[in-house]
Amino acid sequence: MRTGIALAAAFLSLLPFAASADETAAWSDGAYAGVTAGLGRGNSKMEFPDKYWELDDAYDAVTGHTTAYVLGAEAGYNWIRGNYLLGTEVDLSHVGFNTTNNNAISGDTGSATVGQKVSLLSTARLRAGYIHNSAVFYVTGGLAMTMNDVTMIDGDHEGDAKTRDRVWAPGWAVGVGSECAMSEHWTSKIEYLHVDTRQKAGTTEPSEDETFHTKAKFNADIIRLAVNYRF
Repeated sequence: MRTGIALAAAFLSLLPFAASADETAAWSDGAYAGVTAGLGRGNSKMEFPDKYWELDDAYDAVTGHTTAYVLGAEAGYNWIRGNYLLGTEVDLSHVGFNTTNNNAISGDTGSATVGQKVSLLSTARLRAGYIHNSAVFYVTGGLAMTMNDVTMIDGDHEGDAKTRDRVWAPGWAVGVGSECAMSEHWTSKIEYLHVDTRQKAGTTEPSEDETFHTKAKFNADIIRLAVNYRF
């Protein structure tokens, strides 16, 4: 997260002062919509209950890391009060985070496949910023949701833990950004977001006839660009 904040700060320091003060670039109340594209660094953590794995009970958690694309759409509404901007924004992105590892757990008795594939990310956030010429610096925060395909398979033992769960994981998102008005209707934006979601995933061991719940945690640091049309 620290690396993402540092990169975002470097980008943001370059943007606002390149903007012109053209009257056609003035900010005003209104709705907007646009497209986004960027990259993110995702981190997965799977926390297991005691005695979850037959092959090695010493594993209480497995972590994974991946870099992936983020492509989506967003929409929002701005309220302008003097040099201050207040707004709401929602977005939906297709993402490619996948930490599934066929040998995430290994031991003398075999190996296990563990991980998460995150394919959808959505956030609903508030924005608050300061306008300088045709650019605005802002902070943002709110709710987040990811769609996670969780895999936990001990493939070497009949009746051992086996599951592939698709779960919707709730969480939160915070970030900073800068948006520049290019004309009366068009804006460009760069934004850093930190997203954190988590959810339980269940698996049944037939031989034991009991269900274990595993905590599937995911977070990502994302830098993305956007182009928006103001109505």
